[in-house]
Amino acid sequence: MPVSIRTKKDIPGKLGHCWKRGDKFYIEIAQGCQDCMYHTLAHEFAHLFDWHDGVKEHSESWGCWFARAYQVVYETE
Repeated sequence: MPVSIRTKKDIPGKLGHCWKRGDKFYIEIAQGCQDCMYHTLAHEFAHLFDWHDGVKEHSESWGCWFARAYQVVYETE
């Protein structure tokens, strides 16, 4: 599925969020320190990988996806 990623100056009460519209996923990341933005990006991608009928929760399977996304962001040379 296609994913659109964009940054935004402020997302009230959040560092980022994701949603699905039609056959496309969207991720918005609040602008801030670079490390926080990378961490939030990995967090939101984990939600997309673990998407189940629109349910976005921090389940055990989400944790596995977050670990994999974190590795890609921080351990890829």
